[in-house]
Amino acid sequence: MARVTTAEVSVIIVENPSSKDLQGFIDTANAIVDEVFSGVTISAPLLAQIEKYLAAHFFHLSEPLVGIERIDTAWKEYSKGLLGEGLKFTEFGQQALAIDFTGTLAKLSSTRPGATFGVVGEQDMNYPT
Repeated sequence: MARVTTAEVSVIIVENPSSKDLQGFIDTANAIVDEVFSGVTISAPLLAQIEKYLAAHFFHLSEPLVGIERIDTAWKEYSKGLLGEGLKFTEFGQQALAIDFTGTLAKLSSTRPGATFGVVGEQDMNYPT
């Protein structure tokens, strides 16, 4: 059973998603916390906080990774992060890592294989108008 509610997670997410949108991310965070913290000595309130930030992390990953903001003739292109950064990809994942004083999440992140992808050749710099 999840340690956090959709209301508790939505408080920390700026986008303010609906409860239905968040439940899947809470379920994922709960399954991960149950699995990786099994047998680890850590308080229930701290596990709930970790679960909350993991759920927000997974929600944030579902949003577009790259965006362009345009005001009149000025524009700004941004990227949320680099794929392969694991929990460091979002501020919510970073917070989950920071409050996990056991280092369990950090160990999990450092043992996963990764890959780096890049673009070869010319890039089209014609941005939408």
